[in-house]
Amino acid sequence: MKKVIKVGEQIMPRKDPQKKCSCQDSPVDLRFKSGIISWLFQEGTVVEKNEPVCEGEIEKKVLEFVAPEKGILIEICIAEGQEFTAGDVLGWIDVFKY
Repeated sequence: MKKVIKVGEQIMPRKDPQKKCSCQDSPVDLRFKSGIISWLFQEGTVVEKNEPVCEGEIEKKVLEFVAPEKGILIEICIAEGQEFTAGDVLGWIDVFKY
């Protein structure tokens, strides 16, 4: 079974403990903005549920996109360095069957 990694309309930025800022406490609204994607894994890699598989940078904030289930990253739909926005499918996970 395949599960999608998809960009929501809002997402909390990753907190940077060395750069505390109140801007890290509110979600980023992605409906009218775009960011740049950076993959942490390659296709064919086993990933754990809720493990960050890619990051997006938008307005100097880093957003983490996590694996919805444990499985194999089988498809990257938006390549490294490309733009993403709300509603985009970033990739697909082939879920392990237990």
